[in-house]
Amino acid sequence: MIDLKQYWAKVPQSVLLSGGVFTEVSAFAEQWAANILQTSCETVRQHPNFRALYPVNRMRQISVDALRALIHWVYTSAQGNKVCMIYEADRLNLAAANALLKVLEEPAEHTSIFLLTQRPYDLLPTVRSRCWWVQLPSDRALASSDKVLQGCLTDLSQYVTDYLEQGVPLD
Repeated sequence: MIDLKQYWAKVPQSVLLSGGVFTEVSAFAEQWAANILQTSCETVRQHPNFRALYPVNRMRQISVDALRALIHWVYTSAQGNKVCMIYEADRLNLAAANALLKVLEEPAEHTSIFLLTQRPYDLLPTVRSRCWWVQLPSDRALASSDKVLQGCLTDLSQYVTDYLEQGVPLD
């Protein structure tokens, strides 16, 4: 049996996570962060080496000041693995996105930055290009693949039934 925890902890320094259902994307990212920080998923947000950014104010944006505070924490905090989670990363304003580029180009050691979004193409192409992109399947994609699989199984079942009714052995 392979211990998957060792693989969870090996992560590129910047990861773009996207998918159809944002709660599932964030739950997946938080589980990944918990494994990196070797804590439980329930307590990962309270871990001293975990920081999160969320869109704020009426415009629901992530400001350059908030991002600079995160960058300062990354470069001045204690040793060990650190995880930064940027929720709704597509809401970074232009100045914040440009400031993030500097961090993505020259990342701090033992730091993982997760960008979570449902709209990855709203991010600057230069930000996307510097991240390892993980596209989680949406419920709709899973449902449609289940329908395709179910259709194939139905067709196969009908084919076998027709074949047996003709009296031909299935060797």
